[in-house]
Amino acid sequence: MITWQRLDYDELESGANDYDKLVRKLEKSQKDIDKLHPFIKLKSAIKGFKDSLPLIRNLTDPAVIERHWKRIMEETGKDIGEINLKTFTLSKVFELELQFHEEKVTEICKEAKEEKKNDETISKIDDRWKSYYFEVFKHMNKTTNEFKGWAIKSPDEVREKIEEDILLLQTVGSSKYARSIKQKVAQWEADLNLVSDVIDVWMQVQRKWIYLESIYSSEDIKIQLQEDARKFHKVHQTYSKVMEATQKDSRVLY
Repeated sequence: MITWQRLDYDELESGANDYDKLVRKLEKSQKDIDKLHPFIKLKSAIKGFKDSLPLIRNLTDPAVIERHWKRIMEETGKDIGEINLKTFTLSKVFELELQFHEEKVTEICKEAKEEKKNDETISKIDDRWKSYYFEVFKHMNKTTNEFKGWAIKSPDEVREKIEEDILLLQTVGSSKYARSIKQKVAQWEADLNLVSDVIDVWMQVQRKWIYLESIYSSEDIKIQLQEDARKFHKVHQTYSKVMEATQKDSRVLY
């Protein structure tokens, strides 16, 4: 009994051709054999076998997984039981009589391959964003050259990556074969839009912090604007903690 995962397509095709040659040989050597019911049944079975071979080749693609086989069962109206590709046998495939459902099976196989491409695209996005980091630098007071805290350099490159991947996600999401990854696409779009919004706010806060730090570092200003200086100092402490954490781990996404 041949399991699906151990199937050798070339060997299967070779066997089908051998049986087909045998049938043709019998037709030529045995008069009126094509009128005998057993021979008619044999010839029909071999033809069905050969006609299903291109579909079987498509179905051996690793992109075709359990859920696609379940859809094939629905389309063929054949219930061959639980689908487990490790124990699934070739005889079960023949029970589906694929040759009578060529168009639909071909479409399901195409869908499986396109879904795999989309999955690979999402996986690449996953991997890419694990390697993106903010560039952190020391902010020094221009007058005293004193270290005042950490800051991030302009994240224009990160913004470009966000725009590129959002466009890519929109392309994937609009595909007719994106049904299985709609949720992943939506989550990534939400995450990247959030990162973009956070960066915009972050840079505004950083610019204000750098500007105000230069003002409130002056002893004269601290004396003249004591209440404002205290407020800034409180914000400065909170912001410094955020930036210290960023300096220790500057990944854009966790």
